[in-house]
Amino acid sequence: MPGTLDRMLRAQVASRPDETAVVFGDDHLTFRELHEGAAVLAAYLRTLGVVANQRVGICLEPALELAIGTWGVVLSGGAYVPLAPERSGERLRRVIEDSGAQVVVTQEVFRARVDELAPPGTTVVTFKDAVQYAWRTAGAERPLADVVSDSSQLAYVVYPSAFGDRVVGLATEHRSIVAQLGWLAAEHELGPGATVVQKLPMDFDAGRWEILAPGVGARVVFEPAFPWNGMGEWGDEHSFAEGAHSFPEGVGVQPRRLPRVREAAEAAEVVAGRVPSGLGR
Repeated sequence: MPGTLDRMLRAQVASRPDETAVVFGDDHLTFRELHEGAAVLAAYLRTLGVVANQRVGICLEPALELAIGTWGVVLSGGAYVPLAPERSGERLRRVIEDSGAQVVVTQEVFRARVDELAPPGTTVVTFKDAVQYAWRTAGAERPLADVVSDSSQLAYVVYPSAFGDRVVGLATEHRSIVAQLGWLAAEHELGPGATVVQKLPMDFDAGRWEILAPGVGARVVFEPAFPWNGMGEWGDEHSFAEGAHSFPEGVGVQPRRLPRVREAAEAAEVVAGRVPSGLGR
């Protein structure tokens, strides 16, 4: 297995370019499309000075953009810092400051909020900015060579809400998350043919593999943000007992997951072959 996330994704693109990698509602991305979208964002981030180990915030709702944004930072060589939009403005501000992120990627709907929260000097960008840059420079500049990360470089820095009011960053290197994905692939059949429903808030370290599942050839399904009680666990009214629901083949669910997970997984099985018209909203 390749030793870094960027190599893992490129290996999947080479072996299954036209298979579905990401699903959101009626839209989906193939592995090739996921890589192409992420590469556009990565090239733009590099023009903003993003280099190895540099933290880049991503404030994105669960959607195709979350997959593109995460992998875009990975392909740029930087380390992504999840900024869950549902968190308080004060917490997001403190995370941006503590991480030292000088660039934050967000969606247009959150741009004004992030601009207001981010410290002076922070560059806030959207997918629209990246696409416009690609259009402006098409054919005018020599394409940037792909960044090839080292296994000892940072892949991401997560600030879990489980620490309460404390802002504590947990840094993870490529070799650590690659090892976890490799274990999941070997022991729990996470790989081609498997479907993962992204369930946890994006700033949960335990849920990193859900978003990064395409790195081992699995398909990830994004659903709109689920109701969250803000206390570190799902509200009881949204939980269910293991075995109470049936799921499509290849989908594994543990206790205290939302009933909508089943609907999301089933929807992924019948997604039409429609491709979204752009990277941003």
